[in-house]
Amino acid sequence: MGINPLKPYLELGIISADGKQMVRKVDVKLNRCIICHEIGVTKRYNVILDFPLTIDLNRLIIGEQLIKYDKDGYARIGIMPHYGDANSIKWFEIEPCCVFHIINCFEDNDEVVVRACGARKSIIPRPDIIIDELGLSLDALNETSFNKDNIESSKNLFSFFKICEWRLNMRTNEVKMKNLTTNDHRFIMEFPMINEHFIGLKNKFGYLQLIDSEASSKYFAKNLSGGFAKFGGLAKLHFEERQVENSKDNKEEEDLIKVEHHIFPKNTFCSGATFVPKLDGVDEDDGWIVAFTHNEKYKSITK
Repeated sequence: MGINPLKPYLELGIISADGKQMVRKVDVKLNRCIICHEIGVTKRYNVILDFPLTIDLNRLIIGEQLIKYDKDGYARIGIMPHYGDANSIKWFEIEPCCVFHIINCFEDNDEVVVRACGARKSIIPRPDIIIDELGLSLDALNETSFNKDNIESSKNLFSFFKICEWRLNMRTNEVKMKNLTTNDHRFIMEFPMINEHFIGLKNKFGYLQLIDSEASSKYFAKNLSGGFAKFGGLAKLHFEERQVENSKDNKEEEDLIKVEHHIFPKNTFCSGATFVPKLDGVDEDDGWIVAFTHNEKYKSITK
């Protein structure tokens, strides 16, 4: 997959099994350049996310932002046969949101299921988030702008991340969407991984890095021009088990899945986590999560 600020905005390709050549490339024929970080795949389909985080050179020419999230723009998911073209894509309109990372996609009878880390807004470009969530002006973006209340409020920047699921019915065109986790800022998850042998197949488990919202918010206050997410733990998703403390009076909560949280010691953060399946493993989750961790206080690095 490749994106371009000029037409063709997005092209999909197929690489040969030996990885040496591209055997097919097609123009998806979008009418805008989107920041599509990755696509999903199932046994028969490619899954394309056409969401309203866009790149527009015309905006840049008139002094506006090159990258912009249009909260009033449209969002849709396209399902395309592996060897299809733009005319063979079936599009499903969904509520606007932002997704950078897909957990997995698979086929379930007539439905294509898409699971991803979703957010009601985009963290790119970040000044928009600062203005919308904290009420600061662009002229006020400096370290002294952030008092204790601002830092506490900035934790809420992370509260719009959730694990989402869309079920797209290829026969009836129906869309079913639900949140699989809460938006508790203490347990915000990103950078998902699964057992690679289950990519495109129905799977039971997912693994993610946990954002430490307090540490990230403090770093955010001091480093306005750089990234601000610090990952202070790991999470395991159980897609086929329900959250045990659900309220019987809340139907939405009844759909929440079981999540295990593994928190690192204080001042310890990770990056680059991946799931390594056990060679002679029996179940999908037989294996290890491998990540680099470091302790900011002692400047130590471990695996």
